[in-house]
Amino acid sequence: MHSTNRRSFVLHVLAGSAALSCAAAQAEEERVTEADPYARSMGFRLDTNQVDQAKYPRHDAATQSCSKCQLYDGKAGEAWGPCAEIMLSAPELVENGAVVPVTVDCRLAAAREVYIVVEANPNPLVVRFDIPEGTDAWVSTRIKMAASGSVYAVVRAEGKLYAASREVQVMVGGCG
Repeated sequence: MHSTNRRSFVLHVLAGSAALSCAAAQAEEERVTEADPYARSMGFRLDTNQVDQAKYPRHDAATQSCSKCQLYDGKAGEAWGPCAEIMLSAPELVENGAVVPVTVDCRLAAAREVYIVVEANPNPLVVRFDIPEGTDAWVSTRIKMAASGSVYAVVRAEGKLYAASREVQVMVGGCG
């Protein structure tokens, strides 16, 4: 019995350290480059003084920086951070799980599909939207949630999947 406890302890320690190393690797995101298609579509320049004033007349090099951008997804106080490619809006607390408003705004130019998934639902895939070429990937709908849990927005763009999540607390479930 003692060896089983030690064995399970060792397995838990190994699994935990593997999970932490994966999380640390994901946290060390690469900086955006000017050659990135997403960055080009947003008019991004490493040196804010080089932004094309004719194309972006409201840009003010003296006051605008990465950390002041609405897409900034980094830590408070840091000068640089990753951009939020997918913005998922949903209330933190809802009274009735039968009508939960959800909005997905994707900044990826080549987005072709948007999925909304609720892990606590009996059928987790709530809805799938096809995004026609040349249109913005912005969707807004009301979904049903059986219980409190995570809501995920998953976007397929250029053969890759991107995701954002948000926790929503439900007072009364809406799937039953």
